[in-house]
Amino acid sequence: MDDQDRLKELVAWLEAEYGPVTEEERAAGRAELAAFDAEHERRRSFRREPRPE
Repeated sequence: MDDQDRLKELVAWLEAEYGPVTEEERAAGRAELAAFDAEHERRRSFRREPRPE
């Protein structure tokens, strides 16, 4: 069983326990991931900029 299969199994179990994810929850998760991506990009660009001497 690979990681993708285990993730699918976890999602199925969580949905069985707590119910399916609502569109509002899905949107909140996407917004949080976008914020993480933006922060990572900000940190990458900071490292690429030359530092003043």
